[in-house]
Amino acid sequence: MAQTFKQQVQQLLFNNSSASGACRENLAGKIDDLKDKDELHTIDQRDAAEDAISEVYNLVIGRASEWSNLFGYSDAVAQIKFTLDRERQHTEMVTKCGDAIGGFNHTT
Repeated sequence: MAQTFKQQVQQLLFNNSSASGACRENLAGKIDDLKDKDELHTIDQRDAAEDAISEVYNLVIGRASEWSNLFGYSDAVAQIKFTLDRERQHTEMVTKCGDAIGGFNHTT
């Protein structure tokens, strides 16, 4: 498996005893920068996912979600699924009733 750039830099930093102190510090700083970028990217992805779930929740349920330790993402997804299933069943029932009513052919 190919190493990532970060893994290669770490290997150079820790396995190359001939590197000067300044070089090692420079590499250590670059590794910290990469870690910070990775963490920021992860935070951005988490925030985007939270925003998407919140928006879908608001569209389907009709109100903003209230996140807490008792109501999380999986609870929101479950509630969205339940609501959509209920709406689909209601639509199917109305369609069947409409077909049944429209299916009567009364001629006078």
